[in-house]
Amino acid sequence: MKKNALFLALASVVLFTACKKEDPTPATPAYYFKAKIDGTLYEGSSISCNTLNNGASFSGMINYKGQQMALVVSQMAYSGPKTYRDSLMTTMALGSGTQGTYTNWQGLEPVTVNITSDNGTEVKADFSGKMRKYEDSTVVLNVTEGSLHMKWMGK
Repeated sequence: MKKNALFLALASVVLFTACKKEDPTPATPAYYFKAKIDGTLYEGSSISCNTLNNGASFSGMINYKGQQMALVVSQMAYSGPKTYRDSLMTTMALGSGTQGTYTNWQGLEPVTVNITSDNGTEVKADFSGKMRKYEDSTVVLNVTEGSLHMKWMGK
């Protein structure tokens, strides 16, 4: 009798745990903005992407060397998914009041932005390039493995 009760209890557990009902609602997209700067991965918070005057701007706050700084990647004359690498139209900057400002010096350092998808609501892209410290151009930051998935604001 004990064996039958134990068997029945185990069979019930297997039966009810093996048949899971799937959630009919799709998962919320995970938005992100991240890049390696000189080999260290930084993930952005307070991320946003906007359009203004036919351009696109993607940004996030990162904790760079103990300081909250804004990392901004911009493309003037944005026209949807493709690779952008115009020396004056594709820019990247990192800045705060106390750590100084880093930029690609208006085209002196090439920046590549590859928009992989844009459905009008969300955008995905990869980016890379170099930035120099505005106050001391000998200080160079290498940005690699940059990627983003964001929801458009103002489009």
